[in-house]
Amino acid sequence: MPFETAADGEGMILQVADDATRQSLLALTETLSPEERRAARTLALAPGETPRFADYPRVNALDTFLNYLRAGPLLDTLADNAFEVGFAPIVFADDHDDIMAHGAQLRFPQMNEPPEMVFDLARRADLLHQLDRSARIACIEAAPAQNIDTPVFVEFQPAAIYDPVYCLRTTVDAAKRVGLPPENIVFTLNHPKGGYDLGHLQNILSYYHEQGYEVALGKLGSGVGALELLQHLRPQYAWLAPRLVAGVAGDPYSGVIARKLLEMAHRLRIDTIAYADPTSPEANWLYEHGVNYLANPVNPTEAQAKTSAGDVGHEHAAQ
Repeated sequence: MPFETAADGEGMILQVADDATRQSLLALTETLSPEERRAARTLALAPGETPRFADYPRVNALDTFLNYLRAGPLLDTLADNAFEVGFAPIVFADDHDDIMAHGAQLRFPQMNEPPEMVFDLARRADLLHQLDRSARIACIEAAPAQNIDTPVFVEFQPAAIYDPVYCLRTTVDAAKRVGLPPENIVFTLNHPKGGYDLGHLQNILSYYHEQGYEVALGKLGSGVGALELLQHLRPQYAWLAPRLVAGVAGDPYSGVIARKLLEMAHRLRIDTIAYADPTSPEANWLYEHGVNYLANPVNPTEAQAKTSAGDVGHEHAAQ
């Protein structure tokens, strides 16, 4: 792979001009260790440009740059607003025919990966802010077209929001633009992976509360800090993690953990929701232990209501 040595001798200048060069760069994923890929720094410039001080914020780890090269389909998705949004019913645990809300579910038709893997790629390619923002707005814009008369749960990634007032303003504006009142949206904080800044999470939820929205805590029991998150974030709803619910009726260890989480939530007057087939033993166990609502996960293409972002006048551009 041809390269030039930087003037100070401390770096390399590579021309990423064709697919062959891109593939050679991607081979570094196998050649270098994860620590080396994180330690090495890269800056992308147009041919002939020289680095300026203003370019400093665009310096990324080599690992981030390599993931960005892989993210072509994701970039196309953002550019085309290519989201499909389905709405899965959330029913009362004691009456499966009574729908209390719907959960917005995303699919990416231009990509083969499931949504969780798409968001993971966005995180590694430093595109999480753009993807999460576009996805939230797509879900909000899709709801009115389906004449849904129940609240809609919309997920968001806390790692994508660095300033609640700035980052969430466009989401709130989108709800106002399509005439979706605050009482018809519940924003679900996707359980942060690894470490988290509790003060930052409180700022995000406080902004939503100030705008009149209710909030939910997602995937409770999937990581550390469940008690701390419930105590300090004080959501109106909490979703049990699917991994915790799976087999809970026959696994005493999962049963004890789920029961303790439910006890905490109920004492704090937090409504609880869990993914479960209403006909399964898990659904019976959940109802007997105080879970209020059940959601049966479905593919957006199979949901009761489905729309493509392009069908509802999706006008915003990823920034």
